[in-house]
Amino acid sequence: MKYKIFSRLIKKNSILMIMPLAGIILMVSLVAFRLSELKEFNSFKLDDISYAESFINDYKMNVSYDISGAEKAGYDYTINGEKAGEYYYLYRNDSLYFIVLRDSDIKKFETGNKVFYFRITTDDLFIKQVTADLSDSFDENPENLNGFVNPIILNAFEYPYIRLISVPVIFYISVFFGILVILYILLILIRPSVSVLVKPLAQFGKKKDVIKELDEELESKVLYCYENCYVTENYLVIIYVSRLEIVRLDDIKYLSKHVEEKKGLLSNGKIFRLTASNVDKLYFEHDFDSEEAIDQIIYYIRREDIVDETEEVERNDKK
Repeated sequence: MKYKIFSRLIKKNSILMIMPLAGIILMVSLVAFRLSELKEFNSFKLDDISYAESFINDYKMNVSYDISGAEKAGYDYTINGEKAGEYYYLYRNDSLYFIVLRDSDIKKFETGNKVFYFRITTDDLFIKQVTADLSDSFDENPENLNGFVNPIILNAFEYPYIRLISVPVIFYISVFFGILVILYILLILIRPSVSVLVKPLAQFGKKKDVIKELDEELESKVLYCYENCYVTENYLVIIYVSRLEIVRLDDIKYLSKHVEEKKGLLSNGKIFRLTASNVDKLYFEHDFDSEEAIDQIIYYIRREDIVDETEEVERNDKK
C-alpha cells in the first residue's frame, strides 16, 4: 500500500498555509453580514413624511420617499459657502416639512422623477430662520408658529450611498473569495501539483511526476530524517508550512559545514550551517540547531563525486 507521504505533506501544509487567509475572509464576511442586518446600513420606504418621527424612534434614518407635490421653498442649500441644492416644502397634516434636493436631483424632479433617497435629519438654525421669516410675513408671534414648521428635514445630501453600497459589496466579495479558497483546497486534495507550495519542483521536470517520485522516495528510500528534513536516495527535502526546499543530490558538487556563534539577548549558542553548491546552477544553505543532525545529513548525501569541503569554521560575532 502506497501512503504517498510527500503528497500528504503537501496537502496538509498547503491547507495550513491558506488557513489564515481563510480565517480573515470568514471574519470579514461575518462582520459585513452582521452590519447588513443593522438598520443604519439599510434603506427603508417612507410612505408619508408625517411618519418620519416614528422612523427616527425606530432608528430607520435612511429612506426613500415620493416627493410628489413638493414646492420650492426659496432657500438655497449651501456647502462651504457655495450653492449645492435647494429646499423644497410639503404641507402635510397641518405641518410644514422641508426637503433638501441636490441640483442634479432638482433636474430629475422637474423631468418627472418623484422618488428620491434621503436621510432624516434636523436643522434647528434653518427651522428658526424659516419660523422667523414666516412670522414676519404673516405678522405673527413666532411662538404661535411652534409646531407648524416641523423640525424634521429630509436631506438628500446626508444619504449614505457609499456606506449602504460598500457593506453588501464587501460581503459578496468575501463570499466570492471564500468560494475560491474552498475550490482551491478541494483541487489541492485532488491534485497536489496545483499547490503553490510545489512551485520549486518545476526545475526538476513536471511537478506531477516529481511528486510521484518523491512519494516513492519518502516511502521506501529515506536514508535519514531530522524534524522536517529528509535525505532520500536522490533528494534532500526540507518541508515548511509555507515553503518547500528541494535539492537533487546529483546536482551537488561542493558540500560544507560551518559553525557560527549565535548571540542574542535571551540565548547564546551555535548554529550549524549546511552549504551545498554547484558552480553552474546550485547554491543552497540551511541552518540546523544540532551538530549531530547536520553531520548525519552530510554523511548520507555525500557521494564520491562530491568535493569534500566539510570542515568547521568558527565565526565569532564580536559586534
